[in-house]
Amino acid sequence: MESSWKYRFLVKLCLRLRLSIALKRGYAVTTFKMSNDAMAPELRTGDLVAVDTRSAGQPVRVGDLVVASIKCASWDTASEGGSSSDRESSSEDSESAGEEERRLVVRKVAAVAGDPIPHDGPGSGSAVPEGCVYLLANDRSKGPDSRTSDVGARPLSDILGRVVAVRRGGRITWL
Repeated sequence: MESSWKYRFLVKLCLRLRLSIALKRGYAVTTFKMSNDAMAPELRTGDLVAVDTRSAGQPVRVGDLVVASIKCASWDTASEGGSSSDRESSSEDSESAGEEERRLVVRKVAAVAGDPIPHDGPGSGSAVPEGCVYLLANDRSKGPDSRTSDVGARPLSDILGRVVAVRRGGRITWL
């Protein structure tokens, strides 16, 4: 059993080394826990995602997973089975239940400024406006995304950061 001890030691050492390299590069990392399967199979309920908040408001690429703060009047109707979207927090700004609520969600960047809007979204056929991105969930029945009429293309200022790692069941995957 001495070899399993050595293996665990080497894995921990490699993870610490990777973290120290990330810190030297200037990452500002925060974590979020997924509370639904809107991004399944990539991200599932209970997954812990590490987000580089230093990239907030910076240009992103198609395919990036990002955390965005979005408002949507149809949070409950956009999710199946009465469960909320993969929010990590909601703002306390709204004073009445009828107002739009701002929540943090993890979504994939489907199009950036100048790219055509995917065919099944509002404004399909036109281009994503300058300074905006088009965000999609893998399962839109679990939470709203840019295809929802009151969400649409989101300004870069709504992007809080890019997902850099996912922890699922004790295993870390770097993106």
